[in-house]
Amino acid sequence: MANTSGVLFKYCPIEEAKALLEGRSLRWRASHLIDNPFEMTISTPLRFNQEQLLNSAIKTATNFIFTKEAPKGGSPLMAAIRRWRDEERFGSPEEAEGVLRDLMMQMIEQRKEALDKTMAEWKLLARRVRVCDFTAKGDNFYAWSQLAEEHRGVILRFQSDGSEMFGKAEPIHYSDLRPEITPLKDQLAAILNGDKVEPKLQFLDKYYIKPTALKFQQGIRCLFQQNDKETPIDDAPANWFIDREWGEDDLTGVQFGFATPLAEKQSIWDQVKQNFTGVKLFETKLLPGKFELEVERITEKPA
Repeated sequence: MANTSGVLFKYCPIEEAKALLEGRSLRWRASHLIDNPFEMTISTPLRFNQEQLLNSAIKTATNFIFTKEAPKGGSPLMAAIRRWRDEERFGSPEEAEGVLRDLMMQMIEQRKEALDKTMAEWKLLARRVRVCDFTAKGDNFYAWSQLAEEHRGVILRFQSDGSEMFGKAEPIHYSDLRPEITPLKDQLAAILNGDKVEPKLQFLDKYYIKPTALKFQQGIRCLFQQNDKETPIDDAPANWFIDREWGEDDLTGVQFGFATPLAEKQSIWDQVKQNFTGVKLFETKLLPGKFELEVERITEKPA
C-alpha cells in the first residue's frame, strides 16, 4: 500500500492519545516488544541445522550428478561433478551419496563459521533496531476497531516527508512467505556454487514483511537504530524501547472517531489548541446506511 501523501496515521485509545500529546513523543520498540508472534526478533533462530544443511547439500549434489543436463557453475565442486558425470564414476545415487557425505561434511563445517557470523550480525542489529508502526489511511475499519477503542479513540496524524524523526517510512509488504535470517537455498548456493552470500544486506527488509492475511491493516513502518551507548550491551531486553520527541512540524492533525465521546473530543480539542500551532482537527463520520467512513475537517470546538 503506497503512502504517496507522506501522512502517517497513529490510531490510539483516548488516554494514550492524551499522553502522547502531553509528552510530545512516540514510543519506539525493539521488535520482540511488539504484540505480534510473526515479528523477526533477536531470538529468531535459523530454520535449519547443520544436519539438515548437510543432507540437503548431499541430495542436491547427487541430483546434479544424475540429472539429464550437466550443471553449470565455476566452483570446484561443480567442475568435479561434471568430471564424474563424464567418467560415469557412480553407478547409483546411493553410491554417490556415500562418497559425497565425507566431502560435504568438510564443506558444511567450513560454512559454519559464516553462519555463526551471520547470526551474530543479526543479533546485533535486532538489539539496536527500534520500530514505530502506523497506518496508511485514516478510514481503516480494522485500525479503528482494534487500535482505537472501537471507533471511540483518536488518530494522531504525522507528516513523514522531510522529517528527521521518521526518516524513510516504508509500507509493509504482505506476503505468504515468512522472512528468515538466511534461507537454506542461499546457503546451498554458497556451498555448491561458491556464490557470495551476504544476508546482512537484507536484514532491514525483513522488518517490513507481514502475513498476507493482515493486508487490510495497511501498515506503514518506521525504523531507526540506537547505538551501543543508547542501548548498553547488558541492558535487559524488556527495556529496549525509547520515547522520542517529535519535531514542531511533525504533528499535523488530530482526528476523532465517529464514536469518540463528546467530552473527550472537547478535552483533546482544548489540549491541541493550547499546546500546538497549526495542527488541524478532523472528525470521522459513519455514512448513513453504509459501512463506510468519511473524514472532514472541523474548525469549531465540538458541541
